[in-house]
Amino acid sequence: MTKMVLQIVTLLGLIFLMSGCTNEEQSSHENPAQNKTEIDHAKQGEEQSKKQDSQRNKEESSPQAEEQDDKDLTQKEIIEGIKEQIDTELTIVLPDHIPLQEGEHLTAATTSENDQYTVTFFASQTPIPINNEQLNDDEAGRQIARLTVQQYNTQEQADEEIAFEDFSKNGGNEVDLGYGITGYQDAGAGSLWTGWNEGRWALATHTQTDQAESGEMLARETVTFLEDHSLPIPEKHGFVHLDATGDDQRIIWQKGKIVYQIDQIADPLVGLEIATLFK
Repeated sequence: MTKMVLQIVTLLGLIFLMSGCTNEEQSSHENPAQNKTEIDHAKQGEEQSKKQDSQRNKEESSPQAEEQDDKDLTQKEIIEGIKEQIDTELTIVLPDHIPLQEGEHLTAATTSENDQYTVTFFASQTPIPINNEQLNDDEAGRQIARLTVQQYNTQEQADEEIAFEDFSKNGGNEVDLGYGITGYQDAGAGSLWTGWNEGRWALATHTQTDQAESGEMLARETVTFLEDHSLPIPEKHGFVHLDATGDDQRIIWQKGKIVYQIDQIADPLVGLEIATLFK
């Protein structure tokens, strides 16, 4: 009897042991497959995330993205950017904005010293950073005008740069320029000048004698423009020279020992408008 019980207990132990091995074996076969699937999904998710991050980085660093950033800049922001490029001891004075044609972008090239700075304004069809080497290429953008600000040692030296004239004392043929302003014409060496004065400013237009009407017309247009726009108030004087048949455009005025000059102007009336944007 005792022997039979012992045999039964031994048999049950064997059955239990075999059953445990079978479950463990099944578990060992099932878990690796499940783990492999989970690992594969994790890898796929990680790879997809890397691809998305890479694409995002490419888009952010692409020229199109940079161009979009530039397009979002206002003229006020660009003017502030120009100021940051100027290293001088002078107070930096620039116009509030620059007249542009529709679709154009403003940029500039600058130079500066302790007592002087220049800003050459450009218009481009696509955004170009300030002082970028592309501005050396004439096809990259069109030049609008150049501003030069120079401090002299004395006010007398600054006065000499202005070359102010009182045209009413110089004589010449009188011409009615409108709005109660009289111009004085003087011809010589194939050139015709029409000069007049407004406040502390002396203004003159130049043309060739065979195109006399163009000079007087430009003078009338200037007088009309200045009825609604004001040139900066100089100390002591300012001088405007506009060329109807050439490219010698100059607008120059002084504030004590500091002289402001706008030249290399593509369009005389645009240059005049830029001058009126100074406070």
